Amino acid sequence: MLRRLLAPTLSMLVVFVVARAARADLAVPPPPPPPPLPGQAAPVLPQSLQAAPTLEPLVLPVTEPAPVVLVRGEPLVTEVVPVAAPAATPCEPCTTPTGWKHKVGFTLNVADGNDEYWNVNAEGTSRYEGEEFALEVAARFVYAEQDGDRSAETWYGKLRGERKLDSCRYLFGQLTYDRDQPAGLDTRLTALVGYGMTLIDSGGHLLKGEIGGGGTFEQREGRDERFDPSAYAGLDYERCWGDGSKLTAALDFVPNLGDFDLSVVRLDVDYVRPISGCLSLNVGLLLEYVVDPPDAESLDILLGVGLAITW
Repeated sequence: MLRRLLAPTLSMLVVFVVARAARADLAVPPPPPPPPLPGQAAPVLPQSLQAAPTLEPLVLPVTEPAPVVLVRGEPLVTEVVPVAAPAATPCEPCTTPTGWKHKVGFTLNVADGNDEYWNVNAEGTSRYEGEEFALEVAARFVYAEQDGDRSAETWYGKLRGERKLDSCRYLFGQLTYDRDQPAGLDTRLTALVGYGMTLIDSGGHLLKGEIGGGGTFEQREGRDERFDPSAYAGLDYERCWGDGSKLTAALDFVPNLGDFDLSVVRLDVDYVRPISGCLSLNVGLLLEYVVDPPDAESLDILLGVGLAITW
């Protein structure tokens, strides 16, 4: 009977104690006491109401990480210096101004026996390479006899000028002269203008491409003079070695737009190897092909080995 009467009272007491404890945890700290009046001592708060001591923040020292060094038998390196990447250049210089350069070559071949044969080949080239302009003058003469009869007489000349747009692009104009006997070609004058560009200039290799157009004046034996418009496409290749040797090859295609049978393809290959000082060994190959010339062979081949002087 007594347990039944005290059970509700005990339960209410437990709830009251728990609520009081929770309210104490959530209670807002009381405001600081008012300042004491003159002549009065400062009131002392009970220990339970005094503010908790303020904790100073814990500051840990920050240290730099130790450098990681891989040891492979070399001295230790503890400093890393950034290396800037080289700036990209859109077009490297292709030709260096060198002023005038000259070359003169001479070849003489003689054969005797069943057939008497001899030929002579003389050629010369002068080229000026400046910062903005380039100028080239070239000439070649070939004469051959077999059994006392003239078998070849060829004259060739070229005058060429270039105006550089930048280090790799240029405009050009050139005039060439051809005479070929006894093939029946008295005169062929070809005037061309166009645009050229360096395609490769690396590791001793130099390759240029050119396109253009102009006109061709031609006079042949037994035929009327004629002038026809012409187009032009060409490739020039040059290979240099450290010992001064040089290989050059020029491929020119000049289609005759008035009569395609008179179109010309010319391949001129030249190899020069220094012997002593300005004296060099010169090997040359010239191929000239005319599609369908009147009263003449389509292909002329000239191969010569001789000496050249360059300065």
